[in-house]
Amino acid sequence: MIKYLLAFIIVSCCWSCDHTEEKAVTKNTDFYALQLKVDTIAIAQLSNKAEEFANEWNDYLAIKTEITRTKAMNIGDALNNAENIIRISDSLKVSLPDTFNVEPIKARLKLIETQAKTQQQLLTRKSQDTATIKESIYKLVQGFSSLNRQINERFIETPQFIEPKI
Repeated sequence: MIKYLLAFIIVSCCWSCDHTEEKAVTKNTDFYALQLKVDTIAIAQLSNKAEEFANEWNDYLAIKTEITRTKAMNIGDALNNAENIIRISDSLKVSLPDTFNVEPIKARLKLIETQAKTQQQLLTRKSQDTATIKESIYKLVQGFSSLNRQINERFIETPQFIEPKI
């Protein structure tokens, strides 16, 4: 009788542990499948003249595509995409056209790279801190928007002062 009771307890413990592990895997999968809901973040649009120049910069077009894709991803995909954004941001710095080779634009490129590296670390640590992950992704998108504003600034013409008629 004691043998049967002991066998029942062992089988119950094993089944319970297995079931708990299965729940943890499901919970992790569900977490990484959560949509980001960052579609409300507005990205500054380039002026026509700025867009003309930016469209000739292939790495800019690549980062623009990745940021747009990131806004529509779930948490897991966005974190996994961080390495791709890091790679592109490295290329951005190397291929920076002379027109955009100014400190404010370089600073925005560094911000984009930093946020992508933060996301990569969150993935490596298997972080499930939704607020931190969303904040990092928000800062990445915001950094790209800021990059667009700085690119636009390069094409703002300073008005010529009109001399008064006498």
